[in-house]
Order: sequence, then structure tokens, then C-alpha cells
Amino acid sequence: MTDSAIRTCLPKRSSCTFPLDLYTVQLQQANLSCLDLSGADIGEAQLQQANLFQARLCSANLMGADLTFADLSEANLSQAVLTSACLHEANLSSSKLTNANLRSARLQGASLSGATLYRANLTNTEMSGTNLCGSDLSHATLLRTKLTGANLANARISGAILFEVDFSYVCLVGVDFSTFRGETLERFVCLTGATYDGTTRFPIEFDPIRSGLQKLGTPHCLPVDGLQQESPIDIRTDSTPNTAIAA
Repeated sequence: MTDSAIRTCLPKRSSCTFPLDLYTVQLQQANLSCLDLSGADIGEAQLQQANLFQARLCSANLMGADLTFADLSEANLSQAVLTSACLHEANLSSSKLTNANLRSARLQGASLSGATLYRANLTNTEMSGTNLCGSDLSHATLLRTKLTGANLANARISGAILFEVDFSYVCLVGVDFSTFRGETLERFVCLTGATYDGTTRFPIEFDPIRSGLQKLGTPHCLPVDGLQQESPIDIRTDSTPNTAIAA
């Protein structure tokens, strides 16, 4: 089914008691922007690079769908099922994912800046390198969630369930952890190499340095894209010819 065919049949949905069936549909690079696909079955669909800007996907089934490089900015995915979906490098900025099920989904490198993930299920979700700047993760479930190298600057996380979460090398500038117990952060959250500053709030009993965090502005720690990484070591010597060094 083509994107134009979907647009043609959508006006008839008001008189139909069954959800739109797009299971395993091939819609790579399709323009589905602003469409109402609420409750549609889009499981295992091929939607690489599809345009779903401001699309309504409330309660839609996107289980196992491939949304690599798709544009889902400002889309409404509240209560959508995205288990095992591939959202690698997808644009989900300012999207609504309230109560969405993203269990075992892959979102490496995706943009979720300003996204609402209130009460979202992020169990076993791969989110390394994602941009979650200004997102709302309050009351979300983060069980064995991998967020290595992600940007969580100014994200809201109060009330979230944190268990075996990987926050290593994450930017935590402006994040408020003060409502969590220090023991929770020490035992159930990997914070090795994560960066913070004076706007980051921790429980009184929590020692960020002892837990492996790096405070912005400390020696040998340079900011790169919102993160701080150790300065690279120059292994060159005077005897190493300059022509042998890659640009």
C-alpha cells in the first residue's frame, strides 16, 4: 500500500469499527505527516526515512517496526506499542510518548529533545548516544536501560524507576536526582564518567565523585557535545614523521 492510498482510505475510518491494518507494510520514505493512524496495526512495517511529522499514532501497534532515520518529530505516540522497534537515528524531538511501551526498542543516536516519556516503559531499551535534552522521563520505567553517552541535560526524571541503568558518560547538567535515595544511585545506576555541574542536584548523602562522576571544569576533562571526555593522549614523538599521522 502506498502513502497516497493510505491517505485516500483514512477518511472512511470514521465509519469503520476495525483499526487500520498496515502490518508488515513497505513504506520507506513515505510521506505520512499529520495523518491520524491512532490504533493502527503497523507491526513489523518498513518505515525507514518515513515522514511522520505530527502524525497521530496513539495506541498504535508498531511492534518490531523499522523506523530508522524516520521523522517522528511532534508525533503523538501516547500508549503506542514500540517493543523491539528500530528507531536508530530517528527524530522524535517534541514527540509525545506518554505510557508508550518501548521495551527492547533500539534508539541509538535518536533525537528525543523535548520529548514526553512520562510513565513510558524503557525496560531493556538501547538508548546509547540519544539526545534527551529537556525531555520528561518522570515516572518512566528504566530497568536495564542503556543510555551510554546520552545527553540528559535539563531532563526531568523524578519518580522514575531506576534499576541497573547505564548512565555512563551521560551529560547530567541540570538533572534533579534529589528525590532519589543515595543508595539507589550508588547500587542500581552506573554513573561512571557521567558529567554534572552546579545545576545538577543529588541526594545529600550521595557523593558523585566517589561514584565516578566528573564535574564540569575539572582538569583533564574537556566538554564535547554536552559531554565531558578525557583529553586524548598524544602518543606522537619527535621521531615520528608528520606524514605518518592521519589528518
